[in-house]
Amino acid sequence: MKSKKLTASLLALMVVTSSALMGCGGQAKKDEDKKETAEVAKVDNDSPKDAEQHYNAHAGEPNTLDPVKSGSNTAWSPQGMIYEGLTRYQPQPDGSGKIEPGVAESWEMSKDGLKYTFKLRKNAKWSDGKPVTAKDFVYSWRRVVDPKVGSGSSTMFNGIIKNAKDIVDGKKKPEELGIKAVDDNTFEVELENPCGYFMELTYFAVLKPVRQDYVEKFGSKYGTEANTVIGNAGYVLKEWVHKNRLVFEKNENYWDKDTRFLTKVTWKIISDTNAKMQSYQNGEIDAVFVRDGEWIEKFKQDDNATYSDRVGNNVEYFLLNCKNKYLKNDKVRKALNISFDREDFCKNIINGLGAPTYGLVPDGISLDGKPYKSLVKNDHVKQLQEENKDAKKLLTEGLKELGLPEDPSKVNLTLFSRGTDEKDKQEAEFFQQQWRDKLGVNIKIEQMDYNIMYDRIDKGDFEIAIAGWFADWNDPSSYLDNFNSVDGYYKTIGWTNKEYDETAKKAKETMDLNERVKLYEKAEKILMHDESAIIPIYVAKNSTFRRKYIKNFFSADFGFGDYKNVYISGKKK
Repeated sequence: MKSKKLTASLLALMVVTSSALMGCGGQAKKDEDKKETAEVAKVDNDSPKDAEQHYNAHAGEPNTLDPVKSGSNTAWSPQGMIYEGLTRYQPQPDGSGKIEPGVAESWEMSKDGLKYTFKLRKNAKWSDGKPVTAKDFVYSWRRVVDPKVGSGSSTMFNGIIKNAKDIVDGKKKPEELGIKAVDDNTFEVELENPCGYFMELTYFAVLKPVRQDYVEKFGSKYGTEANTVIGNAGYVLKEWVHKNRLVFEKNENYWDKDTRFLTKVTWKIISDTNAKMQSYQNGEIDAVFVRDGEWIEKFKQDDNATYSDRVGNNVEYFLLNCKNKYLKNDKVRKALNISFDREDFCKNIINGLGAPTYGLVPDGISLDGKPYKSLVKNDHVKQLQEENKDAKKLLTEGLKELGLPEDPSKVNLTLFSRGTDEKDKQEAEFFQQQWRDKLGVNIKIEQMDYNIMYDRIDKGDFEIAIAGWFADWNDPSSYLDNFNSVDGYYKTIGWTNKEYDETAKKAKETMDLNERVKLYEKAEKILMHDESAIIPIYVAKNSTFRRKYIKNFFSADFGFGDYKNVYISGKKK
């Protein structure tokens, strides 16, 4: 999905494993090859529930709670509490996940794969008791592609839903999007081309419904305060004290309210790392996402906490401005790509909280229930390293091709570090030192808040930036789409390759698994090996501690959940 991603603070709190592609029956295939994690999860429906069911966690400050105007996990996580889409992605005790009915209680696909019909449950309601109807989905999905709305996700339907691209390009009206409300409880979608992962989109945050009367009443202020939003999921946002807290209470009008045992959920907005750790240590929050090895070792001594340490789908990489006078040359980019030690970085800088990666699409992505990386060879950086033993030589060749001085010490580049704390600085300094030692180039570090950094990237006003992407749905396209030079989210990096665009497009449209695999593998090779348009670093681990009195909290890699079946038992006051 074309949206800004980061290692969000809410990875510790929200649903984070892999699902397989979904058919018409309402459940994804289980990933039989899923690896065991540090978290041994079991269903516990027998422990006595505490009288007070209040859960406390930490979060970031969302920029908006309007789904189509959001672009990060920080915003989509609280939206998972208040909005429910056609389907939902539900984590399972074994670490897998499945697509379950949400507002839609059933659905079917036509034989040619071009039409999906969703039957909405009649007892689906907004938090004020009004019914959720097919018209709500028509209104909400049209907003995604409406140029007047200006959604950062506007191109996600391109080549998938009928007329989407022409609407985004201003050639047709939003009313011509291939969707319609057959009646109040029947929502129909007409595709432009078959799409092997279409059902994966139906739980995605951007496609959750908003109510037209609220959007029109509050206009640009919709989703900016607690009283300017209305939802249809398990919880209602009762309080939003900016830069302080988000408070949710159980939605008594939710159709599945009997599986929501928590009556109140408070997310404390904490930006300082040490403050988060202290809040957890003092019992002010019940779970915490940890990046620092010292804190991990300290918290491991607590027998009253569960530790989960697993590789997720959040890929960290360098974005490169391919219009830069140095970075427009592929040999210069390749030299940077092969001249730092990913293993050293993961072990000694981020304390094992990430696994080195040499490609873009991570282990957790699957196709037809099979791990993507078991179907392809995508260690593209390793191949580059084998082919180019002398990175400095590669750099000077690139400089020569550019007609620039072949002296690496004359190369000056600025690296944007996403984040302003000491840990972010330490990470950036590692790359600065590695590139200086191995290539002789000069790297200036600029630390900034991630929102500011992504705004600069959106404008093409950067040189190198530490960025990341957390898959929005279970398909390689969630990563590869971003670099389409025409309508990809990261088209602002200035990299263009028609062969890549065409290959990735064909992969999305074919329903044949073997052909899709070949096309995705080819596209990824062009991006990572042939061009080194971006530079992969590592796949982040979701390292979390959660108090043992929190029952039935399971993790999954997709979707944003609302604590279904979670409850508290044995919390000391």
